[in-house]
Amino acid sequence: MIPTGTLVFNVGLRKGGKAQLCRSAGTFAMVIGTPGEREQSSSGGQNELRADGGGEGSAKEEAEGKRKKDDLFVEVRLKSGEVRRIHRDACATIGTASNSNYNRRQLGKAGRSRWLGIRPTVRGVAMNASDHPHGGGRGKSKGNVQPVSIWGVLAKGGFKTRKRRNVNRFVVQARPRSQDNKSKPKKKESK
Repeated sequence: MIPTGTLVFNVGLRKGGKAQLCRSAGTFAMVIGTPGEREQSSSGGQNELRADGGGEGSAKEEAEGKRKKDDLFVEVRLKSGEVRRIHRDACATIGTASNSNYNRRQLGKAGRSRWLGIRPTVRGVAMNASDHPHGGGRGKSKGNVQPVSIWGVLAKGGFKTRKRRNVNRFVVQARPRSQDNKSKPKKKESK
């Protein structure tokens, strides 16, 4: 068992499975602890009983069963800010993945980009009308149309694929998104 607060990478999701998280250069996750530890600290370490006084034994058994289930998992905070439950016997490597400056490299020429399998990016407005919805016309104009892909699919927030109901039960706290930050007003510090 890896201690709480340790940085890990190459994290597996299930027991006996291969590493699936934090494999990219410079990434890591932090072990936060078990869900049982968090619940005990929030309740002050005291067991709560029902107000009616009945079914105390079954409530204790339920809590004990839940605690046993919670002991199978460890909470890990990923680089994105997401907190996730992972099986305690899943694989992980202590430390951080090396080569953290990999994303800052300069390719230097178009040829190196081609070696990596990246093709040239041509803007839609620079194409002919037969090649792209933004193409054609005289001069630099795409007309009064929404930005779309070459197949006509809306490019900026108009085409959603994810269903809200598809909730992952292993995600304890979802990663912060830009929409969430905009909706919350920032508090001004007074001096």
